[in-house]
Amino acid sequence: MSVRRGDFLKAASASLLSLPLFGLASQPGRAGEGGIAERAGRPANIVAICTDDQTAASVWAMPTVMTQLAAKGVRVLPAFAATPICGPARGTLLSGRWSHNTGITNTNGAYPRMKATGMEDDTFATRLRGAGYSTGFFGKYNNDYDERRVPPGWDRWFAFREPLNRPDFYEFNSDGKLVRFDRATHNETDVIAERVAGFVRSRRGGGPWLVYVCPHDPHGPYFPADRHKDAFPSATWDPASEGEADLSDKPALVRKEPTYSQVEEAQNEQEYRGKLRELRAVDDLVKKILRALAETGQLANTYVLFFTDNGYLFGEHRLQKKNLPYGEACRVPFVARGPGVVSGFESNALVSQLDVAPTLCAIGGASTDGMDGRNLLPILAGEEPEWWRRCLMIENVEKGWYSLRTPTHWYTEWDTGEKELYDLLADPHQMESVHDTADPALLDELSATLGAMKGCSGRSCRRADGGLDTQVP
Repeated sequence: MSVRRGDFLKAASASLLSLPLFGLASQPGRAGEGGIAERAGRPANIVAICTDDQTAASVWAMPTVMTQLAAKGVRVLPAFAATPICGPARGTLLSGRWSHNTGITNTNGAYPRMKATGMEDDTFATRLRGAGYSTGFFGKYNNDYDERRVPPGWDRWFAFREPLNRPDFYEFNSDGKLVRFDRATHNETDVIAERVAGFVRSRRGGGPWLVYVCPHDPHGPYFPADRHKDAFPSATWDPASEGEADLSDKPALVRKEPTYSQVEEAQNEQEYRGKLRELRAVDDLVKKILRALAETGQLANTYVLFFTDNGYLFGEHRLQKKNLPYGEACRVPFVARGPGVVSGFESNALVSQLDVAPTLCAIGGASTDGMDGRNLLPILAGEEPEWWRRCLMIENVEKGWYSLRTPTHWYTEWDTGEKELYDLLADPHQMESVHDTADPALLDELSATLGAMKGCSGRSCRRADGGLDTQVP
């Protein structure tokens, strides 16, 4: 299995603001009964599923996600993390705001920061609860959560307590009560799946509800379910940029990486297989939730969204893990099905984690005021709105880099003054930065746009990204 990006990089014009936004990778099927706008008077239920450290390409290993979500809904090909590391990304997912606005710029202490700043008092959960939704959370909330306290906005709470990676046991805060599980006999994702299915079944016949499901899988160290521990024995990860030989075009932080070794390659392949094995348990979780929805007659009126907090590097450009401005770390899966969502549609709209919170709020009729992202419902309905963004930013305030992603280019500025520019049509794997030889007018345009986005908030973000300042047309 190798990294594939060509499926979503389409020909576009050279001007940033005239770039075409969509090139349909497949023709959409028919939308569900009635369009999204027509169903606005019937509040829909919401299942939002966020995995941990999942590459965009790895959804191929999840048969339920591929056949029951992607094939029956929309799969966005160029979807990206706002900040490609856990703590800041999870803050953005909850709030719909950039990490430069939430103040959560580091994974360490992310939850204490949320609590101290009052950020968790205003999330999609608090807004939807205020709009009449019952809410449930299951899984990993944010880094360094180790309390009995239940954060605002949640009616049902079943959250991991740190530390999460003990080899012998793990703990959940279940509505303020600590519950411990023996890892040898209870797979953590299976435990979450049972409780989510129970929540879904208990909502039958009630008002609208939201459940946010955040399994720790496929984050390492790897503890796959026994039924999947021997899966994918020969799966390989062989992208073009693996162990990149010439790093002279990269910033100093990357250039210092040692020569890629066969030992590293073998370790990366073992880690890749570990992720795939854990993702099978996540796929089982998705299947269990869909079954509960179907058996209780709620599936037709429920949105199911699937995404992750960040991607992952397995030796591309000699790099490991995440937190760097390259596609493997920044690109994330995004799949959705639900009422009015077109079937079997692959979209090339530029989508960010910023868009999750405003989309969930839009589904439930809650306010999106103050959020930096955009409402995805028109995209999920198969529309091609002229007001959609022409570019998106990916940032890492703590590490000191900011990237601008367009349909044709990837531009990065580092706080050190270093810059990178990749022509994705000619170089989809970011192997050779062309910053030194690029058209100065293009560089000026990219830099000016990125400069506007670095400090944007709310409406100014939607003006800076080249689209129109609107949430719903």
